[in-house]
Amino acid sequence: MSIRTKLFLTLLVFSMLPLLIAGLLSRENVRAARDELSDETRARIEQIADDTRRHLVEKYAAILERDRALIEIDVLAAANALRRIDSVGPSDEALAAQLYTDDDFDDPVDPPPGLMPDPTMQRIEADGTRTTLIISEEVPVFVPLEGVSIESLRREAAVLGSLVPVMRSTRWTTENLIRPSSQYAALDESGLHMSWPGKGNYPEEYDPRIRAWYQAAINALGPVAWTPPVIDAPTGQVRLTCAAPVYRDDGELLGVAAADIALTEILKELSLPDVFRENSQALIVNASPSQGNLGPQILAKAGYDELAGRQWNSPIHLGYFEADDPAASADLTQRMHAEEQGSIKLNIDGAPWVWTWERLRSSADMRGSTSVLVGIALEVADADAEKVAVSINATISSAVRQNLTVAGFVFVAVVGFGFLGSRSISKPVRSLAETAQAVAGGDLDARASVATGDELQTLAESFNSMVPKLQDRLKVREALEIAREVQQNLLPRETPDLPGVDIAALCVYSDETGGDYYDFLEVEGGAQAILVGDVTGHGIGAALLMTTARALIHARAPESDELPAVLGKVNANLASDSKSGQFMTLFYLLLGPGERQARWTSCGHDAAILLDLDTGAFSELEGNDIPLGIDGGWSFHGDASTLPERCVIVIGTDGIWEARDPSGEMFGKDRLREVITEHASGDAESVARAILNTVVRFRDGGVQADDITLVVLRFG
Repeated sequence: MSIRTKLFLTLLVFSMLPLLIAGLLSRENVRAARDELSDETRARIEQIADDTRRHLVEKYAAILERDRALIEIDVLAAANALRRIDSVGPSDEALAAQLYTDDDFDDPVDPPPGLMPDPTMQRIEADGTRTTLIISEEVPVFVPLEGVSIESLRREAAVLGSLVPVMRSTRWTTENLIRPSSQYAALDESGLHMSWPGKGNYPEEYDPRIRAWYQAAINALGPVAWTPPVIDAPTGQVRLTCAAPVYRDDGELLGVAAADIALTEILKELSLPDVFRENSQALIVNASPSQGNLGPQILAKAGYDELAGRQWNSPIHLGYFEADDPAASADLTQRMHAEEQGSIKLNIDGAPWVWTWERLRSSADMRGSTSVLVGIALEVADADAEKVAVSINATISSAVRQNLTVAGFVFVAVVGFGFLGSRSISKPVRSLAETAQAVAGGDLDARASVATGDELQTLAESFNSMVPKLQDRLKVREALEIAREVQQNLLPRETPDLPGVDIAALCVYSDETGGDYYDFLEVEGGAQAILVGDVTGHGIGAALLMTTARALIHARAPESDELPAVLGKVNANLASDSKSGQFMTLFYLLLGPGERQARWTSCGHDAAILLDLDTGAFSELEGNDIPLGIDGGWSFHGDASTLPERCVIVIGTDGIWEARDPSGEMFGKDRLREVITEHASGDAESVARAILNTVVRFRDGGVQADDITLVVLRFG
């Protein structure tokens, strides 16, 4: 039946009914509307609270997952470095270095260099007293077993001490993320423990091999292991530890590398908005079927920090989530183990709560399901809803009385009957309008409920089918935006300050993420490395391979200025990790301190373009090596040349010269050389911007098909 027919029949019936019946029905209908509006308001407020809670849980899960992955990468980098250093042996400089034990930090007759107070590193006593520790970021601390001289373990100490540059790079280059409180490693045979930053206050009977983090690492099912909260021996703080076992090539256990995160830092990430803080809880829990009739095991909560200052070798007994009904707690455990996310209502101390969880990606050593669990008391929504309901009731009641007094019985009867007759039309329209407003306000779970059998029902069904598609697109976009932000933070924030050299760099991705890469690193001997790389393809896949390659380069490049050796190690690791068909081209330029001698290796990358400003002649810094990640056994070569006194060097990726205009013509390197010549009299930044702007104008509104990365060096 069409809307027009329904409207005709409604008006016909409306005109025939007695005014008295219309008046009575109108009054009852107003009362029903009042109750309905109160209920809808309550439901809407509860929906807002539910949406807020779900958003917070998803946000917390993403933040913790990001921080977990970065800490694991850092620990694995230290473990790989320890394996390599043990294999090749420590340097003569490391063997001759001054060694400082915990006794040197506690009662420094010959104080270690760089001592300073660190407010984040505090000794917490059993009575709660907190004392700021004196640490050194210049040297590590070595803790031999009781009665063992550190001089008898000089080689072992030199091996462990060689890890400090890797650890320092992690601590100083990671911004806006949770930083490790301490990074350390211990050797299995001697029990020697090294920690950076250096600090004292270790107990005399300290043996790292019996600590929870050491045992968790050597018994781990995967490459790393996370411990539950433990008391840190030198500080008394409650910490979580990520540890990785280190094995020699013959399979013998060498030791363990690890990093600590203070529990208070984790809990800062789980800070809830003020409106919910008084009636909410945020936990990190583990749900395993082996827990039987218990609720999820609580891995991290604010209450654990109250245990700070306990005896260092006393374990923290993890608690379990407890609802008023034990069966409900067990049901939550089973659901969390089976479902990645969800919500459940449970009573806590007689009050109703709503608990929402989001599962973290399981680490290799975790059994069960580790999740973020956030609970909000329903009284938060009920209190606001009750206030609104009281206000609505008072307003509508007053309006009804005024209408009855002013308009009289007949007017009320006619209006009420008209409302009743038109309800079959207005209610579906109102449902559609309210649903559209909810979606526009960000509630993507809203659905229109219309069952009229006419055009309105068809419209509602079409509308409902569009909302999930919009929701999926928003989730994908949000995930890509987070990935873009993380990747942008991996690029250098500043160019190096080299005497006589002006440097500029830029990177423009064609998608939210990309595979292009540039970097500046200071290597052994004070030389400056300039790197430009390009991973096959673009998007998330290319970004992941680029991130892996960057981590390998940061771990290897600072150790040596021998380009073939460094690139050989990076290539071997990347080839073992990358899938078939994925590789990365790389141009690695090395400038010695105070010299005009340049050394470079081109791993399948286009040659760097050099313009001699005095002669106006162009030349290229070429290489014949293959890209990284194709053949793990490839032996790389190095080239060298003396640079002109005044010159411009441009290192770029193929997104520049392979850009196309609307007709399909490529930009090409001839146009690139023309731009370099035209703007060579300016600084490096003006040359780089001129190249990018010229490519954009050449595309003439066309889509950027590939990432663009550019490093410009101007000498003289």
